[in-house]
Amino acid sequence: DDAARTNLLADGAADAHLLYDQAAAHRWDGIISSAEKNGVYLKLVVDEKNEWIRNHINAAGAFVEEADNNNFYAAPGTKVRWLQQAWWRYIIARWGYSTAIHSFEYINEGDPYNGNHYEAANSMARYIHRWDPSRHLVTTSFWHSFPNKEFWSNPRYADIDYADLHAYVTTGWDGKNAAFLSAFALDTTPANTRAGLPSV
Repeated sequence: DDAARTNLLADGAADAHLLYDQAAAHRWDGIISSAEKNGVYLKLVVDEKNEWIRNHINAAGAFVEEADNNNFYAAPGTKVRWLQQAWWRYIIARWGYSTAIHSFEYINEGDPYNGNHYEAANSMARYIHRWDPSRHLVTTSFWHSFPNKEFWSNPRYADIDYADLHAYVTTGWDGKNAAFLSAFALDTTPANTRAGLPSV
């Protein structure tokens, strides 16, 4: 019923999960080229944990009505994992050459206590380390907690190069102390810290 007859899809098919938008990729080519020229290093987030289509594809590859983030944090051998690996292969082929890319981040602010997140991020790290000739770093991030015992110190996820916690005032970071981080060891060696010691 749109009087303007607006075309909402860039492609005539509703298979966006199979499409690599070349216009968007070209814009990223320009951003990466500009970063290279200006000495800027980028951490590229390569996927969205709430990506609608992949949250609705179950392990058998069928579309389901009820979204589940565990569909996105896909297990090996599933349709969504295949789609993710195809995307990882594409980003390596398209941008893996660039020295302006510091690292590839699996997702921004993923679930800090979901083992499927850990496994999927580690799988991306393993894949990129195997196929990226430049061996870029691979990371992931969490929205409210840093799962040290479950994830960071767990040898099952050793392919991840680094991970980070996005801390906000609402998660306890008030700019004066980091008491909410006391559940895991902080490196306070002066040679390894840049902005002084964290206060705990």
